[in-house]
Amino acid sequence: MKKLFYSVSFFFLATVAVIAQPTFGIKAGFNFAIWSQNFQVAADEMPVNSRLAPNLGLVVDYPISEGLSLRSGIQYSSKGTAVDLKELLADLPDLKIKGYDRFIVNYLEIPVKGVFAAGPVKVSAGPYFAFGLNGINKWDYEVTYNGGSFTDNGSEKAEFSNERISGNNKWEIKGMDLGIDLGVEYPVGPVSLGLSYSKGFVNMTPSDPQDPSYDPSTEKMTNSVFSFTAIYMLSK
Repeated sequence: MKKLFYSVSFFFLATVAVIAQPTFGIKAGFNFAIWSQNFQVAADEMPVNSRLAPNLGLVVDYPISEGLSLRSGIQYSSKGTAVDLKELLADLPDLKIKGYDRFIVNYLEIPVKGVFAAGPVKVSAGPYFAFGLNGINKWDYEVTYNGGSFTDNGSEKAEFSNERISGNNKWEIKGMDLGIDLGVEYPVGPVSLGLSYSKGFVNMTPSDPQDPSYDPSTEKMTNSVFSFTAIYMLSK
């Protein structure tokens, strides 16, 4: 799958070299980000919800022909997931919990997509490449039980690594991602409003050199994001 993405991207970039004057724009919006999990032992999966996060960047459109263009650019995209705390304690009905527990991972992302126009509607598809900038797990919640309660809050930074690090006081996650992005846009006044879905194909779970028998594919986690954006082209 990765070889296919690299081949498609190389073809797109080679095409750019022979196309006409590009147009530039800016985009801003928000993500509904969640971690998709596929564990060998389903009971070990963490109950999660999507988290709302920003998405903004620069857009470059390269016209190829009437109704067809190549779009790239660079964008800041915040992903991650939120822990579903109520579901986490669903088997303990005497405990009540309120608050949050969020995993935040921020990426610098480069999409390379073909854009097809059908009247005013534009449909886009292509790979993306993402490079981790930083990450953090933040939590702040209160648990009540039988008239008593306790609170917990704090944070833990992420360490981008392909391997778990012994004695590390951070949580490890792979720092690079690649996947596919599918979207649709419709013009509203001077901007185009877009809805897209991106699916990562890199398992973010690192290997464990201290336990050679551990197979990260048994605890697979990938990025899944729905995005709503507004795009304003600076040149037409």
